[in-house]
Amino acid sequence: MSDIKRFQVSERMSQCVVHGSTVYTAGQVAHSAQGAPVADQTRAILAQIDE
Repeated sequence: MSDIKRFQVSERMSQCVVHGSTVYTAGQVAHSAQGAPVADQTRAILAQIDE
């Protein structure tokens, strides 16, 4: 059974949850790539997560 790992936890929610090989994030939007193709938006969001 996979462990659930939570990051940046508050009383209400976690900003990131890892379960097995899946990562769930909250509130990640591509402000720097608004209106850009989905591939560019995805790159922008992944760059934010890497920070």
